[in-house]
Amino acid sequence: MNTGDIKLKFWSLRVAVLLFFSFIAVFIAHAGLGRDTGMNEPVDLLTVKTAKLSVESGYTLSRRFTGQVEAAQISAIGFELAGKVDVINYDEGDHINKGQLLAELDTERLIVKRKELLARLKEMETQAKLAGSTVERLTRALAYDGVTPQQLDEGQQRLDSARANIEVIRSSISSINTDIEKSNLFAPYDAIVTKRHIDLGQVIASGSAVFTLQQQANAEARVGVANELIRELSVGEKVDIELEGKKMQATIRSILPVRDSVTRVVDVILDIDASNVRPGDLVSMFIHRDIQQPGYWIPLSALEEGERGLWNVFIAEPHTESNIETNRAVLRRHFIEIIHQESNRVFINEFNHQNNDYVIDGLQRVVAGQIVNVDRQTGNTIAGVKP
Repeated sequence: MNTGDIKLKFWSLRVAVLLFFSFIAVFIAHAGLGRDTGMNEPVDLLTVKTAKLSVESGYTLSRRFTGQVEAAQISAIGFELAGKVDVINYDEGDHINKGQLLAELDTERLIVKRKELLARLKEMETQAKLAGSTVERLTRALAYDGVTPQQLDEGQQRLDSARANIEVIRSSISSINTDIEKSNLFAPYDAIVTKRHIDLGQVIASGSAVFTLQQQANAEARVGVANELIRELSVGEKVDIELEGKKMQATIRSILPVRDSVTRVVDVILDIDASNVRPGDLVSMFIHRDIQQPGYWIPLSALEEGERGLWNVFIAEPHTESNIETNRAVLRRHFIEIIHQESNRVFINEFNHQNNDYVIDGLQRVVAGQIVNVDRQTGNTIAGVKP
């Protein structure tokens, strides 16, 4: 290869390299022009919902205690006497009033016995009358020595015996009348028949249960309360309760002076003014205590779980180039302490950001230091926080 050919190839390579770098320079220039244009376009910021921290002087701690509804009275009633059941006037589920006749025993035997005693009584009264007349005559005759004193004594003895027999018969009649009366079973109070234990014609023993009655009166509940809170209750006080999912109030009738040896609670008896309440229904009683400790109520959605069991909230501070009035802020993470929780909200400790807003939800979309647009919510629209 001669010298001319070498020079020609050298210059050809040099021209190719210059063209390549020129192309690269033009490409970079166009790319840089595109970036400059894009930087001048407005940036779309994330919009987050915020609310203003409102300091509270404290919170109300509610303790819940569960008990059971009881009937004012439940009685298994029956006859004092043995006998055959002759009449049953009511059945299970019937409402009865005090004094109504519920059932009767067969009293035919007692009535016959009473007739016999009445006849004997009449006989003895006749004998006593005759004995009395005899004593009177003997007394007059003794004054004229017509009879001996012994005869008068014998006449007086017959009179005394007749009178004693009259008293015995009268007592027997009274006993039979009592048995006849006790053969009728009456309602001791207004009640509902919850169970009938016997059938018509059945022969029952003395004291056997015939009906089980549940008194028709305001229901009562028995609730066990822990000892440290029992001192805060008093007889006649109104308390909040929940019965069958309904909120209502009850009155404390009594606080028992003994503590359960196993559960270590004290029973509180409540009067419940409600209809359709059945013994055995569960009832919850609430005891409220006001705790004085400054802090803030925030919804659960405003919490972010931090490290080592700590919790965070995001504070929306005014942006350095603008202010909160223009709906732009920078987010700062702040560690907080949860003091109390109620369903979907928590009470947290007070800190020096009470004049700022906090992010109420959507924390998975934000990070500390991020600039955002804020959409401030009012108390009525914040889930879990009372206005």
